[in-house]
Amino acid sequence: MREDQLRTGDPQVAAVLSRIIAAVRTGRGQVNPGIRLVSRSGDLSLACAAEVSEGEILVSVPRELLMPTAGLVFEDSSTELRLTAPAEGLSDVQQHLLDLQIELYNLTEKVPQTAQNHPLFTTTWLDGAESALESLRGWVPKAGASAADVFLSTRVLGLRSRSQSDAQESDSDVAVPGPRRKRVLMPIIDLANHHPEAMPFGGAPAAVSLQVSRQGDQQCFAKYAGRKDLLDLALHYGYLDRNVTEAVSGRFAVEVEQLGRVEALGRRPKRKSELDPPLLEDTSDGLKMSHLMFDEAAPSRFWATLTMAVQMVLSRRGQVSTPVGPIVESIAIGLAQANIEALQTVGRNASLHSGEPAAGLMVAATKRQAEIITNVVHDAV
Repeated sequence: MREDQLRTGDPQVAAVLSRIIAAVRTGRGQVNPGIRLVSRSGDLSLACAAEVSEGEILVSVPRELLMPTAGLVFEDSSTELRLTAPAEGLSDVQQHLLDLQIELYNLTEKVPQTAQNHPLFTTTWLDGAESALESLRGWVPKAGASAADVFLSTRVLGLRSRSQSDAQESDSDVAVPGPRRKRVLMPIIDLANHHPEAMPFGGAPAAVSLQVSRQGDQQCFAKYAGRKDLLDLALHYGYLDRNVTEAVSGRFAVEVEQLGRVEALGRRPKRKSELDPPLLEDTSDGLKMSHLMFDEAAPSRFWATLTMAVQMVLSRRGQVSTPVGPIVESIAIGLAQANIEALQTVGRNASLHSGEPAAGLMVAATKRQAEIITNVVHDAV
């Protein structure tokens, strides 16, 4: 690998990255000649030369080179990744790549960073606000996970079977139940940081790939799959992403005189269109919506989604002459207030532990999530 493709002041990191690139290429993977691997103060990222076009394949890794994590057990250490026993069932090239990945993670001090900063490792910030967070996300982090396990859960891809691989792959959420998939580590590809406007990982029968997707400079990003908002990214990946403009409503309900109990269920069905309408259930005592998205960049989308939902229910009930606007406004304000109150509860509790980096992150994340919701509802109504 050429020296200009490695941007790091650490010769050990540079050597490991070069060996990973060589192993992927030897294993018939594709690595764009314009790729740049960047390491600054332990932070790893991908970039590409200016002449590389948007949409080109930046990296393509054959499935045979992906490293399954099932059966891997790491020591409960807050300083480095160490397997408690040799990995089983890996090919020679998978074992070689796994050794290199572990070496890279240790050289860049990923486990100590996780132990110090990640909200799923240090969970004291949540004490007393478990109910509020469960309403917001449908789950509560459990204390006791090792720093190694928390870190690795941010690195894995949930790989579909070959028969399902015509659809896009999905990165695995931490501690959130979902479809059973094969969890794997991805050489090179896992260095890509998230951006909501980037391209998602590509899943094909033979390989997982990443296309060139810049966002204003030479850095190349990936869009982590799934319906992830700012709070999700803070919880799962341990950082505040101010590029994110979306906030998913938690499970909350509001009483509306003309409809009854209107409930947002906080589910995450696959997005089927740009408008992203919820799945609706017209019940005997009200209305249930699978999800509701507050998008600061497109507040009119929120308004249109709620308006169509209310119109549909009123039409089914034969109440076509009922004014829609006041109903929509009541739902919007009620659900927004419920979300904001829960976010403020979590934020207040986290502020009691302000000396901890994870707590500081959650204070900022809940404040920003509430700000998104406030801005959307203000603009919509």
